[in-house]
Amino acid sequence: TEAGIAIGTPEYMSPEQASGEPHLSNASDIYSLACVVYEMLAGTPPVRGSGSRATIAKQVTDVPRPLRALRPDAPAHVERTLARALAKDPGERFPTVAEFVAALQREQPSAGAIGSVIGRSIAVLPFVNASPDRENEYLSDGITDELINALAKVEGLRVASRTSVFALKGKPQDVRAIGALLGAAWVLEGTLRRAGERLRITAQLSSTEDGQLLWSERYDRTLADVFAIQEEIARTIVDTLRVTSFADFAAPSPKRYTESIAAYGLYLRGRFAWNTRTQEGITEAIRYFEQAIAEDPRYAPAYTGLADSYALQLDYRSVPVAEGFALAKQYARKALELDETVAEAHASLAWSVFIYDWDWEAAGQEFRRAVELDPRYATAHQWYAFWFAALGRLEEALVEAHTALELDPASVSIRRTVGWLCYYARRYDQARYHLARAIAMNPMAAETYRILGLVFAYQGDWAEAERVLREGMTLPGSATYTTAALGYVLARTGKRAEAEGLLANLEAQRRVDYVSPVAFATLYIGLDDPQHALDWMERALEERRGWLAYLRVNPLLDPLRGEPRFQALIDKMRL
Repeated sequence: TEAGIAIGTPEYMSPEQASGEPHLSNASDIYSLACVVYEMLAGTPPVRGSGSRATIAKQVTDVPRPLRALRPDAPAHVERTLARALAKDPGERFPTVAEFVAALQREQPSAGAIGSVIGRSIAVLPFVNASPDRENEYLSDGITDELINALAKVEGLRVASRTSVFALKGKPQDVRAIGALLGAAWVLEGTLRRAGERLRITAQLSSTEDGQLLWSERYDRTLADVFAIQEEIARTIVDTLRVTSFADFAAPSPKRYTESIAAYGLYLRGRFAWNTRTQEGITEAIRYFEQAIAEDPRYAPAYTGLADSYALQLDYRSVPVAEGFALAKQYARKALELDETVAEAHASLAWSVFIYDWDWEAAGQEFRRAVELDPRYATAHQWYAFWFAALGRLEEALVEAHTALELDPASVSIRRTVGWLCYYARRYDQARYHLARAIAMNPMAAETYRILGLVFAYQGDWAEAERVLREGMTLPGSATYTTAALGYVLARTGKRAEAEGLLANLEAQRRVDYVSPVAFATLYIGLDDPQHALDWMERALEERRGWLAYLRVNPLLDPLRGEPRFQALIDKMRL
């Protein structure tokens, strides 16, 4: 906390808290909860400054933008409810949290917004690491993941997605507001404290209808008991729901893939690092997964973690395509050799076989097996959607993409996928909506700006296309693909000299570092030089760049479709 700054999270402070008032009422909590709900729907807090001090000052003075300016599909009554709960004057807000939640639920919202509380649904909130050592956060997050996975296998019980609940991590929480936000009838929350090998885990289950506590327990055990604790919590949750609500719930049957606590701990550390989705995080994840395998060579999920890591690393250009996908396939196949029922391993293998081997039939079989084993695995549906798109089956692609979005509505990656596939389907208005939502959810993802810029270009709004792409180029991690897309737009709008300058920059960069042939092909299409574009596309074929999988549907390639060399590429890829 900076010196002189009021204690609290600036983005969720009420104006009276930001002003330093010593006595805060229930209205302050309502304001904080409204900030959380607003951020979950809009993808950004209602008030944000350039730093902590600026944000605190803005909490006192700035009126948030109307919700539907950022989320057009939000119901009008939700916008009005949040505006009242975010009033600067505490007296203008709702008298109680219950009334605030009731107002959110008063009318049936549209799909994708706040859902009414669904009778058979539960949200497992991220367990809080109460240990003095923040290093133990991997363990509290891991226990949360394991409970989500165990409860998701209970027939008839709907479980809020990991992305949705982790978006609430570290934010003010009220079970009734969370129920309204996530469409959950019950909320499971807990804490973890570790001291050496000793663990203290607390867990409690509450009803979101009235906030009533249905069950709570404290476990004082050792680290070696962590499997048993997770299984006991999952079993007790279902037993409690059977008694209080639905007698037909089946007992959970969580599967242990290892008996080694050391391997399990290393695996949790690996997934914790992998979920950062940074180059450093992926490198660290690979190291932990390898150590987990050294502890237990038959630990299938650790091999799946390695497969996912090597496939994801390609996004960061840290390993050659051939080497990265060879490793991804090797580890996915090893996981399946150990346990054929691991849906994640089937999905990981399917992606590599699809995007690198271009073995459409084998990839389709693996995708179908993945969604058969775990119909609620959102990533499998997301990747399967791309497979359908590559084959020109765009309606089926959009069905799979929307299924993934329904399963994991808080995922930026899946939201961007929906926009991307709408772009391939030439549904530019829908593409623009979903990509703008993805940017609101994560303004730092340069890839989203690249696709949105192309969408604006194909709608004929060249000025906005250029603006969006230039903004994308200012972001950390902006790839050469964004540079190429900007060059394409500049060339198409008569700014040929600047486009050629960007091409020269890419050529200079290529002399010292890797630059994908796709970037050059994109720029040459913009410069209306189809033969040079095809030269680079043939080189992309030699390097097996995944971009070529979408030859049939990518609007960017429309100017080349009459070229015999382009048709030869499609034939070589058996599309």
